[in-house]
Amino acid sequence: MSKLLYFCIYFLAYFPLWIIIILEDIVEIINRNGSVWTEWISIMALIIISLFCLWRVISYFSGNKNKRGNKILVLDAKEDKNISIEFFLSYILPLYIFDFQNWLGVVEFVIFFLILCWVMVQKKVFCPSIIFNFLGYKIYNCEIRIKDFKTSVKIICKEDLENSEEEEFLVYKITNQFYQII
Repeated sequence: MSKLLYFCIYFLAYFPLWIIIILEDIVEIINRNGSVWTEWISIMALIIISLFCLWRVISYFSGNKNKRGNKILVLDAKEDKNISIEFFLSYILPLYIFDFQNWLGVVEFVIFFLILCWVMVQKKVFCPSIIFNFLGYKIYNCEIRIKDFKTSVKIICKEDLENSEEEEFLVYKITNQFYQII
């Protein structure tokens, strides 16, 4: 995966926070009589970047179906129902402490967000975003066999894997830990 795609996945992982910021900006526009150009810039930037990132992620995951994959045997699969919630509570909720109504709070947030983004992209961390839930994907903790090698991985897919023990699938490797069924 490209660094741009890792950024897009990372950015979309914070989608609930972007919605809150947009709502706060809309309320500020409604309540303020003076200049509101910074709020409009914020709203437009968040919408444009979110739409671009969403387009990029959807294109990538639907495009993987045309790629050559590896055959695996799913030995055991359990849906990881908490992974998006854990990510939300661990990474997104703490960022809401920044005061987005003043410039210092915005600058502090941007610095913190960009440093965390840089680390996540450099380490190629796949963020299990709530956006994947909206797109119909589920994440499973799986025991798989690739050739004669048995390992534990996470598989992201739209299929129900919990009743798929001892079934073969073609997968595309996203990271060392994440695979996608193609």
